[in-house]
Amino acid sequence: IRRRRGAGTVVASPEDPAGFSQTIDGVDALLQYAKAAKLEITRFGPLRSSDRDKADLPTTPAWIGITGLRRAPRQTRPIALTRIAVRADICPSQDDIVAWGGAINTLIAEHSGVTAARIDQTITAVGLTRRDAEALEADAGAAALCTVRRYLDASGALFQHSISLHPGDRFSYAMRLDRE
Repeated sequence: IRRRRGAGTVVASPEDPAGFSQTIDGVDALLQYAKAAKLEITRFGPLRSSDRDKADLPTTPAWIGITGLRRAPRQTRPIALTRIAVRADICPSQDDIVAWGGAINTLIAEHSGVTAARIDQTITAVGLTRRDAEALEADAGAAALCTVRRYLDASGALFQHSISLHPGDRFSYAMRLDRE
């Protein structure tokens, strides 16, 4: 039961809580998501040309594609379907990624020295395709947030790209912007 002044009393849904909320106030907070929402890898291997084209990645160098579902603590359904592309020459192994349990770009930095000097992120609203909805245990056409992140090194070269689909009823972004 929820009570709100001026709105009365309502019976709340007995389902999972509203979902996962990502608070962003800097790069470290952005990367914390990968620790809090564990990635279950469902595909690991050479990036498909169709996925490379969707992400607008160059044909060279070679890329490794990683697809997986993110799950948050105490959530029964996945909170995101994530497709990641990593430059093949610096991509950790699938076993290393699973054992790491954190942000892949941080693992890349530890193993190869390539660090994210800049992360560009775009968030858009989309409807889930039937295939993506099935993976997310959601309804086809349901509203979702699509986050696209591009990780660039100090020279401005792209080394990692990700696209994540978050069902609208399971995820929210909260941002804090302070005036300097």
